[in-house]
Amino acid sequence: MKKLILLLLISQIAILNKLNAQNISLAADTVRFVAWGAALVHDDLTSTTSTASVKWRVLSYDFPADWLSGFGICDNQNCYAGTDLLAGTQYVSDTFGANKKCDFHLQLNLNGSSGGTHFFKVEIAEVGGSVIDTAIFIVTKWPTAVKSIAESKADIALYPNPCTDYLDVTYNEGIGEILITNIIGSVVKKVTVGEKYMKVSMSELPKGAYLLDVTDLHHTIQYRQKIIKD
Repeated sequence: MKKLILLLLISQIAILNKLNAQNISLAADTVRFVAWGAALVHDDLTSTTSTASVKWRVLSYDFPADWLSGFGICDNQNCYAGTDLLAGTQYVSDTFGANKKCDFHLQLNLNGSSGGTHFFKVEIAEVGGSVIDTAIFIVTKWPTAVKSIAESKADIALYPNPCTDYLDVTYNEGIGEILITNIIGSVVKKVTVGEKYMKVSMSELPKGAYLLDVTDLHHTIQYRQKIIKD
């Protein structure tokens, strides 16, 4: 009898676990993105076993006021903006099918806005489910105090971009230094050159987006460019 009761309990626990199993998954718990102007920052959802819909709300953020102008969040078919969104109002997405993606993204328009790295946190849960996920968006806009001069500096060249192991940089007037900065503003590589050409090793850097600055022999920035390490 005791053995039968134990088997029944195990069976009930298994059923409960199946009922409570998570049916939706985020593309990533944390999304890092480098924005320059208008952009969509995705963290799409997938229903793994059956049709589903999700409920979600904004948990917290530290976006500056000028980043919130033109800001919104879209969940499949609907987009939301304004004070209700930022105050934590809960929204429910349309239903999406099994093994189908729910398009979930932030809408940004950072043209003319301040630079920096900031976060936006959203709580997401399946309607009728018990598992709660948190999507964290970390967005960087590099400061624009130094204007982009890539078009006017035809005598500066870098290749290839995206790069893997090496990045060739050429400046006919002579390169003083090459600085590479990551998305949170930390200098991850600094190369003193003093010549017109430098083959920069990129193999030790993680994949991602970086900002490359090239100075002349007088240590004045002559070139600023976004680069991608594959």
